Amino acid sequence: MKRGGSGGVGTLAVQFAKLRGARVLATGSGLEGAELVREMGADMAIDGKHEDIAEAARRVAPDGIDAILALAGGEALSAHSTGSGAVAGSLTRTG
Repeated sequence: MKRGGSGGVGTLAVQFAKLRGARVLATGSGLEGAELVREMGADMAIDGKHEDIAEAARRVAPDGIDAILALAGGEALSAHSTGSGAVAGSLTRTG
């Protein structure tokens, strides 16, 4: 999961993850940001300002998330925004 995926680093991270064969859920800031991460290759892109991130994470990865790259601060790493905290692998925080 990429939180804050519509910025410069985030769009690059989405593309790298896809090149490595990952299934990618990324958030964008607003509808335009969500569309941008879709264009960059995200399997699922959501509007991080208005959509339920936890619900999206459960739909994409019902057994948990292998890795999170959090480029946005605030609630980005809470159990609510990661789908009940189901992180089975690595967590990288930059914001």
